[in-house]
Amino acid sequence: MRKTVIALGVFCFLVALNNTFAQISENRNALTYKFLISDYNGPLTDSYFDTDNFTYGGEMKYTRFLNRSFNLGIPLRLGRVEYPSSDSLSSPTESLFASGDLTIIYKLNNGYLFKETSIIAPYLFAGIGGNYVFDLDDSNFDAQVPAGLGFDIKLAKNVRLQLQSEYRYSLVNEFNNLRHTAGLKFMFGGGNKIKKEEEEEVSADTDGDGIDDVTDKCPDKAGLAKFSGCPDTDSDGIQDSNDECPDVAGVARFKGCPDSDGDGIADKDDKCPDKAGTRALNGCPAVDTDRDGINDDKDKCPEKRGLTRFDGCPDSDGDGTPDPDDKCPATIGSKDAGGCPDTDKDGITDKEDKCPTTPGIAEKDGCPEEPVNNTVIITNPGPTVTLPANPISTTTTITTEVQEVMDYAMRSVRFETGSSTLKTSSYTVLDQVADVLLTNGIYSLSIEGHTDALGDDKRNMKLSESRAKACFDYLVKKGIDESRMSYIGYGEERPIGDNNRTKGREKNRRVEFNIFLR
Repeated sequence: MRKTVIALGVFCFLVALNNTFAQISENRNALTYKFLISDYNGPLTDSYFDTDNFTYGGEMKYTRFLNRSFNLGIPLRLGRVEYPSSDSLSSPTESLFASGDLTIIYKLNNGYLFKETSIIAPYLFAGIGGNYVFDLDDSNFDAQVPAGLGFDIKLAKNVRLQLQSEYRYSLVNEFNNLRHTAGLKFMFGGGNKIKKEEEEEVSADTDGDGIDDVTDKCPDKAGLAKFSGCPDTDSDGIQDSNDECPDVAGVARFKGCPDSDGDGIADKDDKCPDKAGTRALNGCPAVDTDRDGINDDKDKCPEKRGLTRFDGCPDSDGDGTPDPDDKCPATIGSKDAGGCPDTDKDGITDKEDKCPTTPGIAEKDGCPEEPVNNTVIITNPGPTVTLPANPISTTTTITTEVQEVMDYAMRSVRFETGSSTLKTSSYTVLDQVADVLLTNGIYSLSIEGHTDALGDDKRNMKLSESRAKACFDYLVKKGIDESRMSYIGYGEERPIGDNNRTKGREKNRRVEFNIFLR
């Protein structure tokens, strides 16, 4: 996109300086006063017509006539702008901005495409400009490349109604934007007289390309001097007669055909021309069905998103044992017990242990040979369960107060922009979570990281997991046993808000603390 816009601006500028036409207007100046609408959210979310994204300002533009087809435009603008929230900016930022551009305007009513006397005069433009934001903490200045379309509608002899829309590509910050203007154009400096210039016809030029038929190798088709008058339709530097793809810009390596994805395979031979791939797969990339960053040919669990250290298999309960090897994949356990919990560490898993909190022997189904004084045997309709006489807590349910602590933590834990570094304000919030776990030994915790949908999918997935792990590590330092917790990142897969809205994206950037009974 950047190369295309810059190339368009340079092309228009060079043609304007070098092109000579038969008629030159003596009305050489104009001032335009317009109302301005800016939109920084639309290009990010594809919501181009959502007025909730609009901010407003004003524009004054000076226009200088160059020749029959080209004008020079210098617009100056002042207004407000709302930078959208993302992992680069933690919240929406509305600021005052000032900007100025230098643009080349190509008039379509130059007598070749539309009549010069048309009431409605369309034009195209491109150029380079600068945008200065007064209230932004850093990166106040932003170089931008504008390109767009406009219309001059005749109201009176020297007055026009001007309507214009443009797309602005940002060269410094990440935020491209749209701007729309409407206002009045006042022309001055010599009236509307037309000055005729004499042209000398050197010889016949059938195709009108400026090359005499005598020396033109393609006299019936407009072409270029460097190809002796023959055309290069796609402007790729390879004349049509030698170009296997004359209507699509390409490279000499592939005889004028393009390689859009840059994988070394020409588009005409590439089954996946928009995605870089390999010759072995006819230009298509390796498949990653579960989008966990591990290609299916190396993924032991290709249909379930997993972790690199487990060759692509998940560890649902976060106990360090991958699900295929975990006999209790939904319950935090130990590696020695095949992923199942063994609370009393007597080598007998809790589901087979009739005294899961008191070390015992296999012959007694996990119970000790003789009951000890500090235990109480509770008989239920199911198997007998042995509990300590004085457990850490008698809690058997998740109370409203505990759930409120977890919900508050989800809303309040914050990180430095674009990283997994906890802000200091998050420490007191996580301390409350730690207190709940320290005073209620029967609780376990699942920590889940989430992001909004802006940016690269894989980067968001990695960032969400890193943020969940940062909370996990903090709680471990506060004395919480690792076996009672797990962490995982879901990236942008589980939104709770609308990613096309600023407030919705803010809701989606979160870490959830899901507490449950062990």
